[in-house]
Amino acid sequence: LDATGLVIGNGPKITTSGIDAGGKKIRAIANGDISKDSTEAVNGSQLYKLTKGLKINDSAKVFFDAKANGEDAIALGNAADASGTSAVATGSGAKALSNSAVAIGLIARATAMNAIAIGISAKSTREDAISIGSNTTGDGSSSIAIGNMAKATQEETVAFGRGATAEEYRAVTIGPFAKALVGNSIALGSLSIADVRGGVGGYDPVTKETSNKQDTAWVSTKKYGALSIGNAEKGITRQIINVAAGTKDTDAVNVAQLKALQDSTNPNWELSVNGKNKTNVN
Repeated sequence: LDATGLVIGNGPKITTSGIDAGGKKIRAIANGDISKDSTEAVNGSQLYKLTKGLKINDSAKVFFDAKANGEDAIALGNAADASGTSAVATGSGAKALSNSAVAIGLIARATAMNAIAIGISAKSTREDAISIGSNTTGDGSSSIAIGNMAKATQEETVAFGRGATAEEYRAVTIGPFAKALVGNSIALGSLSIADVRGGVGGYDPVTKETSNKQDTAWVSTKKYGALSIGNAEKGITRQIINVAAGTKDTDAVNVAQLKALQDSTNPNWELSVNGKNKTNVN
């Protein structure tokens, strides 16, 4: 012991500049306070509890500027932000800003309750919305957008495929760059477009005009848009094949039924009086 400090044999030293443990373990340390302003030391038990609940492979990193401010929230990645209760944000700039929201991927954003956004710049902004794929958008509650640049913009809309778009209530799009633009419409196949609203009358071959009948066999149900499998403006049409014969007034008919109709109305028939003097009529 001198003016410079205390030295214990070849062991620890306490000097004016600090404590040198001399390569020895420091034992019997009580749990330190863990808080924003704490200056207390922590012990091995506290670190064990931290690492036990965190499993990360060798290539992953947990950045100190990630924010997991919500209760039971998880934030992994540079500037990742999990602000909601049980929210999960994984990836640089990923943000899960509401309860149970999940954002995975670079700049992915899930900003509403139960929203899920997975992929680079994927975005889900309404409750229960799901966006999967780079630059996907789920702006409608309970909407689903899957595929690069797919967009489901209104409530319960569904868009599957690259660039697929479903714009109005419960519209469904399946296929790359297909578009369902009116409520409850369906667009099937690449580049198909469904843009005819419900309540439209069909063609009447008797009057050779749009039917003025009001039953559902002649007029589509209001608020339920058309089903489209092509795009006439772009010259895209498709056959519907392997169709069974229809039964009800609202069923589709196939070519076999049309052929049978033609045969039954064949104009070649005979006219006679009392079975005599038959005359062929055509």
